[in-house]
Amino acid sequence: MKNSPKSTLQGQFLVLYFTAIGLWMCSEVVANVCLIGNEPDQTGRMRFVLRESDPCSCTKIRLGGVNMIAAGPHNGHSGPLYFNRLVMTEDADETARLLNCHATDAEHLPACVSFNTTGYHYNYKFAALPKSADGEVRFKFSARAAHNVHISLSERNQDTDGVMYEIVVGGWYDTQSAIRRGKQTEIVGSVHNSLGWLDKGTLYKDFWVSAAPGTNYTHGRESLIVSVGKGSDTSAFLSFEDHEPISVNYFGFGLFDKVKGSFTFCGLALNEP
Repeated sequence: MKNSPKSTLQGQFLVLYFTAIGLWMCSEVVANVCLIGNEPDQTGRMRFVLRESDPCSCTKIRLGGVNMIAAGPHNGHSGPLYFNRLVMTEDADETARLLNCHATDAEHLPACVSFNTTGYHYNYKFAALPKSADGEVRFKFSARAAHNVHISLSERNQDTDGVMYEIVVGGWYDTQSAIRRGKQTEIVGSVHNSLGWLDKGTLYKDFWVSAAPGTNYTHGRESLIVSVGKGSDTSAFLSFEDHEPISVNYFGFGLFDKVKGSFTFCGLALNEP
């Protein structure tokens, strides 16, 4: 018995339908959908958060849930990414841009560079710091010195006596760490007890620095939260929120007095020669 033209068309339609469903399912398997949720950050402020051990594997960002208690670090190699605004996209290229994961950009960045330095002056060796979609600048560094590791955050790409954020790690002979709003000015915020963190300069010690927009506004300007943390810790050991913020585009590094030491930075573009 021959099939009728109608039943043949129905069969062809079903084949096309299930083929399309299969292709859609395969595309969803290939895509890595990451969820952006809402939870308190290390300061207790509610922010949007993306919790992925490898954020650069994400190809889509969709809305997740709300967690009223900070979940803390996960077991992956990367800490949570915090945002002050909701970011969602179904486009892989846009996802890479939002998460600063463009491979084409990374190809032109040096793997790691090291510098030896001494004395109290800031070395400005790098191009303008990249900013995330949320307006945050963040970088990591390793330092080997007996005490007084200094990092400056400034608008200009040079060492001046002007306005800057000055971060001191292992100051006062490796006993305390602090943040200043200006070069050798009064300390802002709290002083952190960091006794022995630099281990007499025998080994490189890892740290990270962040300057991220806050949620408070003064004279129509967003506040800025300057933070510094250790190694893979997701929580900062020092933070300062400035309600009249300085523009942060560049950073410098240095030591103090006659201290000698070394710094290593990875994945940052150097100044043009």
